[in-house]
Amino acid sequence: MNREPRAKFLFVGDGPLRREVEHQAGMLGLNDKIVFAGLRPDIPRLMVGGMDVFLLPSVHEGIPLVLMEAQAAGLPCVVSDAVTEEAVVNPSLVVRWPLSAGTAQWARVATEAAERSRFDQHKAVEMLDASRFDIKRGMQLMCNTYYESAAAVRSGAPFMRPKGEKPWLAVRSLHSNRVPLTLAPLCAPSRPPV
Repeated sequence: MNREPRAKFLFVGDGPLRREVEHQAGMLGLNDKIVFAGLRPDIPRLMVGGMDVFLLPSVHEGIPLVLMEAQAAGLPCVVSDAVTEEAVVNPSLVVRWPLSAGTAQWARVATEAAERSRFDQHKAVEMLDASRFDIKRGMQLMCNTYYESAAAVRSGAPFMRPKGEKPWLAVRSLHSNRVPLTLAPLCAPSRPPV
């Protein structure tokens, strides 16, 4: 706040720590700087029209959908280095930064990111569409995995699992009359099953 007195923060979402974070904001005298928006159905509108930079200072994170949304919106993003590199679809938009750098450095990097000119949103969406996170491509990859697994089971190939791990449910047939596979109508294997 000292680096950029005009800065405001928009916290979107909800969770068990919300009340505690709201209380801390009040104790620090930041109520006029932070908006706790709660759960919202209009995230794209908020990202495109109400944000200059997206911050994700996560301690633990996999591949966060919200980072995909921010990149699709063309928002500059500053994320912790706990966010996997695979989540970076547009490297010109995303800065991965260590939490250990401290708040002053995060404030500097966020301010610099916010001052950059906005990335063209149409190009940002095209980049996401061309990535492995495109829904059609993701569905095709998932379907291929299941077709290959089913083909392996039919061919009698052994199913290997780590020692001591409980058995998994094995797919015996994609065309079973007993258990309908709802993905089958959505999938077309990129190569025919063996």
